Amino acid sequence: MNSKIAVFAVVMILVVVSVGAAFTVMQNNDQNDNIKPTGRLVVYGNSNNDDYLDERDLTMIKSIVSGDAEWDKEINPFADVNVDGKVNSDDVSHLEKILKKEKCKMYYLDVWGETSTVHYPITGSIGTMYWEQADLAILLGIWNRVTACGSVSLTEDKNPGWTSKFSLGRGYNTEPETVLSSGVSAVIAYTASDGSAHDLKKFMEGSGAEVDILAPPNADKLMSVITCGVLLSCEEKAQKYVNKCDEVMEYAMEKLSKYTPGNSPSLMPFIIYVTSTPGELPVLGSGSTGAPNGLFSYLSKTPSKLVLPNNSQTYYTTVTAEWVDSQNPEYIVIAASGVYAADLNDKGVQEAFESMCERLFGGTEAYKNGRIIATANGTMGSYFAGFAFLSLIAPLFDEIDKAYAKQVWDSWVGDGYAYYTFDQMPSYKIRVLADA
Repeated sequence: MNSKIAVFAVVMILVVVSVGAAFTVMQNNDQNDNIKPTGRLVVYGNSNNDDYLDERDLTMIKSIVSGDAEWDKEINPFADVNVDGKVNSDDVSHLEKILKKEKCKMYYLDVWGETSTVHYPITGSIGTMYWEQADLAILLGIWNRVTACGSVSLTEDKNPGWTSKFSLGRGYNTEPETVLSSGVSAVIAYTASDGSAHDLKKFMEGSGAEVDILAPPNADKLMSVITCGVLLSCEEKAQKYVNKCDEVMEYAMEKLSKYTPGNSPSLMPFIIYVTSTPGELPVLGSGSTGAPNGLFSYLSKTPSKLVLPNNSQTYYTTVTAEWVDSQNPEYIVIAASGVYAADLNDKGVQEAFESMCERLFGGTEAYKNGRIIATANGTMGSYFAGFAFLSLIAPLFDEIDKAYAKQVWDSWVGDGYAYYTFDQMPSYKIRVLADA
């Protein structure tokens, strides 16, 4: 394989050191105008902006209260534990309660840039709105506490017992009355713009119902996991997951940081649906109006030259087969959504993948050279993406140790982040045309 690119180090350093550093939102409280968390845990009380809520935060707040340190609202916005606009002994007492897991309010910065509240510690049963939130509950080890869930893209292999749980509906949207009748004390919410989570949150706040709608920032999966881990008292499992993701990204950064732009492999990222035709091929974009597809997010962190249409700020842009041929990408990478029948075995998925490649991309050099790579959209769009990342890019970069990539891949199941094996979910495997 030819050597390939990269303008990589700066981007990857930003990712590894702190994805949260680039996350800027507006606070809806008058006291705090510009919250700029420099860490990934966006819970008030995390005064030192790291990934932990612990005694070090308490020590910092005590120093501010005693006058030994000055409170800088921009650098340490979460030192104000009770969100009243000042740091004093009340914040010390409040954080002490949290650290002892005594009943109190816990505040955090949500996906809409608003200060949200939960009744901490969250006890009782939990609801999940969509398959991603069900996956998160399993990752955190609390699927047994989930008694209500949205019904989209759940299976017995992935989500055992889901059919016996209370139905919150189709997942994107659910009515407040449905949530209240489910009996849950908290809902891990689907927060994309086509969902009802924000209205749900506002209803619960206005009604006085003690049902917490958990909606942490989703600009980065690690921020979401770390924050939910604290809100739901699953810190250990969350931290283990995040540490593994950091390890993977640090490894990738170290291996790929020596590339130069002139050695870049060009690739085109697609999301392919069962209805996709050569005349309407959806090229993934940055999705600046919302969270981008996981495949695009991870590929954009590699030393690859993404071949995109001019209007690539959208989630995807539909192009023709002629346009794809004219761009002549070296590689095509696909997130397949609903393409493979659920009952296909490993061989069947590979055959369906090969047939799809020939039908949609048969005229490209990428197809002729066997340089088409694909996985299910549920792989790169889920919390699994950080573990699948190395296996996804291993066919592009010889520098990635395939044995290590497989070890990382296998640890997703081995460390208990999922109930299924990859033999049970063959569509989640990463497919390479050259392997046919």
